[in-house]
This record gives sequence, C-alpha cells and structure tokens, in this order.
Amino acid sequence: MSEIRHLDIRWSIHMPNSLATESYNSIEEQPLFLNNLQTLVLCSSPYLAEILRRTPYLNKLTILDESRHPDCPAILDPLSLLQELETLTIEADLGSDLMILSRDIFPPNLKQLKLSYATLQWEDMVVLANLPNLEVLKAYSAFEGTNWKLNEDVVFQKLKYLRLQYGGLERWEATNDNFSMLEQLLLYGFRKLEEIPQSIGDIMILKLIQIERCSAAAVTSAKKIQQEQESWGNYGLQGVRVSKSPD
Repeated sequence: MSEIRHLDIRWSIHMPNSLATESYNSIEEQPLFLNNLQTLVLCSSPYLAEILRRTPYLNKLTILDESRHPDCPAILDPLSLLQELETLTIEADLGSDLMILSRDIFPPNLKQLKLSYATLQWEDMVVLANLPNLEVLKAYSAFEGTNWKLNEDVVFQKLKYLRLQYGGLERWEATNDNFSMLEQLLLYGFRKLEEIPQSIGDIMILKLIQIERCSAAAVTSAKKIQQEQESWGNYGLQGVRVSKSPD
C-alpha cells in the first residue's frame, strides 16, 4: 500500500476505522502514510479527515456525497494541508445541507475546482476568488440565490474557464476586472438571468461564451458583447454558441 499512486474507492463501500485497526498492531509500528498517492477518489466517511492527513502529497482528489456527514466542516479542514493538490472535486447529494466555505479551507496551489450540489450562496464566490492559482471553476447546481454582485476588490486572478450550471440567478453584476484572465464562459440552465454583464465584453482575451437553456435576454446580451468586440476590431471572441431553443 505504501507505494500505491492512484486509488479509486466509490459506491459507498464500508470504510473501516484506521485508528482502531492500528491499535491492535504493535506499538512500535508507525501509522501508515501514503506519501506516494497522487490521485484519490472516495466517498465520505467519518474517517475521511484522518485519511486526508495521511495522504499529504495528493495531486487530484474527488470526494463523493461529502455533505451527508454531519461534521462537514471538520471533514474538510484537512484540505488545507494538501499543499500539492491541484484538482479538487466535491460532489454532494441533491438536497444536501448547506456547505460552509471558509477562506482557509482550500490549499493555495489549487488550479481546478468542481462543485456539485454544494448549496452555497453566490456571496461564497469571494472565498474562491482568494485562491491565487485557480484556473478552472465548474459549478453544477452549487450556488443558490437570485443576485450575484461582485465588488471591485473581488478578483479571480488566474481564472480562465468558468462553467456555471443551473440555479435561480436573475441579476449578475460584475466587471471585466473581476475576471481579467477569463477565456471561456459557459452558462447552462439560467432561465431567469436578465443579462450577462456587458463589461465582460471588455475582457480582451475572452474567446468563447456558450449558453444553453438560458433566458432569451441572456442570449441577447451575449450576442451584443460579441458585436461590440467586433466593432472595436477585436476578433478574439471566437463566437457565441447558443442552444437551438433557449428558454
């Protein structure tokens, strides 16, 4: 086990208590640390925090059904210890309790983050903006609320790819300074969204806006962004892709 590099455990198999198991071993035997483990996929368990403490060099981590456990914040605390972690996926259950994010929960080297059914508020995006190396953010039914306003001091420093899928978002206020490095924006299932912030069009390196099953107003605003960029002679925006029948 000490040499294993990739481990995928899912489908809610029983996870034994590693501490209890070790108590039966010789007191001279050292606890098992998987220092070579780079990729880990597993379901939540009461012992998840201890497992993460013993896998300090993970590069990629997927936690399934995370918020089933009542001690959700305590389970996530060890994430900050994973200094080598670059890719993190947290997939909660539909209808799970509210997940609480703190500024110190994520490791600083995180580059890719995917959240599903996390039941977060749009204001929690401030926490994610503080991640200095985040390049890819995917959120699937992860945020709730009708308003998302980004103040000028909220800056995603390296975010290149933003995919938001489903939610009741109606009003989105942001400037190009909030997403200065954004190259691709993908929106799915925002049927009440009044518009995409027009200042998003001021992001000169923006290459793609993709919209599916969103409001007609959102589609119109995306096309207006493209037209404005072309009027300035900037053809960096490759196109606005829209579903055939936007809601």
